[in-house]
Amino acid sequence: MGGIDRGDLIISRSHYPISGDHGNTLRSAATSPLPFISKREATLLLLNSFQIKDFFEGILIIQELPSGLAKAAIEDRVGEEIGSVYLVMSTWENIGILTFNHEVSIDTVHDAYGSRIVVSWQKLEQYVTDLRGELQRKSEFEWFQWLAERMMENEKVEPPIAAYLAHRDWQ
Repeated sequence: MGGIDRGDLIISRSHYPISGDHGNTLRSAATSPLPFISKREATLLLLNSFQIKDFFEGILIIQELPSGLAKAAIEDRVGEEIGSVYLVMSTWENIGILTFNHEVSIDTVHDAYGSRIVVSWQKLEQYVTDLRGELQRKSEFEWFQWLAERMMENEKVEPPIAAYLAHRDWQ
């Protein structure tokens, strides 16, 4: 299957720095030797960059997990496919950083991935807590947690409505 393999596309402030002019264009060639792309183009790259088999396998594995399983129980249950789970967690981590830095809008993230991020966190919160304890690093997957909490906060204020219902009269 074509597409982008793991690690082929990383969008970050250091790779595609968004300028201070409301994020609509990238910095000039004087400060960045990279091609010029708009914030919209960067968002499209971001959204399309996760169209890979391992990512979707990770999503499927995560949604089948019961909530609250310990790290060891998840690793026993998932086995060699744990890499796909880490790919999903790392993806949410990276999107959390990009969202915090306003390089992608929280509304776009919510529309594209909101429910998947929330479900991933609900299923993997104990896993991350156990991992932090093992590594003695509270910062492990900190942006994944931050992003999931923002998604859940948004849903408390405005419960999610499926797009096909919310926008059924769109023209």
